[in-house]
Amino acid sequence: MSFLAPGWLAGLALLPVLWWLHRLTSRGRSVYVSSLLLWADPRPAGAQRATAQRRADLVFLRRALALACLSLGLAAPDLALERAPLVVWVDGAASLDAIEHGERRIDAGLRELARRASARGGGDVTIRSLSDPSFSVSAGPSFAALAGRLPRGVPHLPEPARLDPAAEHWVLTDGATADVNAWIERAPLSQIIAVGESTENVGVTVLAVRPALGRAALDVEIRVRNAGHGRAERSVRLESRGARLWSESLRLEPDSTLTLRTTVGMTALPLSAQLTPADALTDDDRLDLATSEPLIVPVTVDARCSQPLRAAIAAHPRLVAASASIPAQLSVECSETPDPTAPARLQIHRVGVPMAIAAGDQALVVRRGGPDRRVDTALDLDDPVIAASDEYPLLVAALVDAALGRALLEEIPAAHRAREAINVAPLARFPEHPASAPRVAATRRELGAYPLALALLLIALDATFALRSLVRGIRYYRGAQQP
Repeated sequence: MSFLAPGWLAGLALLPVLWWLHRLTSRGRSVYVSSLLLWADPRPAGAQRATAQRRADLVFLRRALALACLSLGLAAPDLALERAPLVVWVDGAASLDAIEHGERRIDAGLRELARRASARGGGDVTIRSLSDPSFSVSAGPSFAALAGRLPRGVPHLPEPARLDPAAEHWVLTDGATADVNAWIERAPLSQIIAVGESTENVGVTVLAVRPALGRAALDVEIRVRNAGHGRAERSVRLESRGARLWSESLRLEPDSTLTLRTTVGMTALPLSAQLTPADALTDDDRLDLATSEPLIVPVTVDARCSQPLRAAIAAHPRLVAASASIPAQLSVECSETPDPTAPARLQIHRVGVPMAIAAGDQALVVRRGGPDRRVDTALDLDDPVIAASDEYPLLVAALVDAALGRALLEEIPAAHRAREAINVAPLARFPEHPASAPRVAATRRELGAYPLALALLLIALDATFALRSLVRGIRYYRGAQQP
């Protein structure tokens, strides 16, 4: 139960005043009579006083009850017969997986949500996600079971104006994402469940590789970010299939990023970068890199190809010579006899349609469909002028890309983690109940009419008794005036 005008309850403070006034006026009145014998009462004096006191108490109780009912009625008591449905928006930031006091922030938040929902009482409870507004589940008896089902990722925030006005909206967050905090300021929220207090965290944000120029190796780049407010010391370890390839100790300044580079063997993939010791958010202490396409493409070159062409193929950083143990994925052919076993072919001095590059009516580069991804070219790659130009290796690389259907020189396999995913420090503190919390519509009943009706009835009854006493007094007065 609530009151729409609770200020009227201050009228209950007048009850002691009413009792004081009642005591002053309950001592009786003077009546002139011809003889006191007419007032004789066979009952003892104590019994007379007890009867008079009871009558006085009944008058006070009637008036006190009228004052109390009047105060309650004017305060407009309001009873919620059915709770409005509750919608809880859960932040999907990675920082909610941070461990504090032996449990994750999300688990602590769901436990607090269960407590508040139980204190709120009845009503349907629906869990929504700020990372995926299409996610919607009804909360069962155990809120903790929802932790593994909640979507995670970057915020996809619904428009505050489009939230259901018939529902009561809460949010569960740790305040570590600026976009979510801005949304909270604008959304019509009734309660904010804020969790999290840790500010220190270090994570791996980038793990990238590319073939080293001039040698059969991979250049590796690792970026480590300190998102905390203090200096941090970590050790980074590069692993492949559980074997350590390289490690280094780090010292990071607050809110800084450190870039590390090393070189590993060509067969090192997949790779993992691991930070130790672990901190509050353990998920970002490791970053894995695995490629769906091989970094190095085995190739066979026709012996009848020119020396400049063979040199350009050999200088390509992503191409290696095929062998008996490493089958070719690309065949460069300079004759009319193709290699049927190669999945991709670069055919020199052979033309056809459709044309990819042409000079007038002359087809220079032709792509042919089919599972072998063949590219034919009529470009004279043996021409000394073309072979001596600086662009010759790039021309050969472009033809290789066309045959493979991949931009080999532009591919840099990398695993990334957003900078915001490293932040665990709360950027804002929110009150439990926002000052601008909306009044949620629900099935309610106003009860103020009932105490008001009773108060008016008691006042009318008291007025009737007072009027009757007044009439009797007038009659007594007129009778006393007659001779």
